[in-house]
Amino acid sequence: MQQTRRIIRLGALAVIGAALVAAGCSGTDSTLSAGFREGQVQVVFSAASLTTGLESTATLEHDGPSLQAAEVTLSSILARNLDGELIAMTIDLPATVDLIGLVQGQTVELPMGSLPVGMYDQIVVVIRTVSLTLLDGTKIDVTPPGGGWTAIVPTVPFEVAEGLTTTVQLRFRPGGALRWIDDHFEFHPEFDCDVDDGGDHDGDHDGEDDD
Repeated sequence: MQQTRRIIRLGALAVIGAALVAAGCSGTDSTLSAGFREGQVQVVFSAASLTTGLESTATLEHDGPSLQAAEVTLSSILARNLDGELIAMTIDLPATVDLIGLVQGQTVELPMGSLPVGMYDQIVVVIRTVSLTLLDGTKIDVTPPGGGWTAIVPTVPFEVAEGLTTTVQLRFRPGGALRWIDDHFEFHPEFDCDVDDGGDHDGDHDGEDDD
């Protein structure tokens, strides 16, 4: 029976050139040599609850028109090793994630991926498109920055090992992700995570917000 390693951490929004260059190597076009040893990586998306007083809620709040749908397309997922190199995860992408479904309690499990055996301290999620549907059926595509949106999720160091499955659970932060500014929507993706890979870690760590 495979041992499962669970990874969850706090992340923040940023757009960096290195991640976008590496993002071109995602999906089945891995840059890894065939002789490299790899470990399996399972990525699962859910939503983080917003806590107000004693109540916890998960909503996709904003000041703009009401929505019936909000979907994002993931183009790449990368991980940074302890040498500071960003490595594209070998995984079947692009994939679409329903943000409203997440905040309503659904989870999205991506196809099984893999990374070279080793230690990592950061996950990078690259989002290519954001598609919104208003209550009246009007569809809106949110304009991305060059190359898409890049959410950087720092973690305490975790290990990917051959023969084991590392589970990466990324909890989307709905508060402030969509913003209605000057009569148009802007998107600012952030994720919450914790790390438990069977090692001796000291709990959650806070990431930084670039906006």
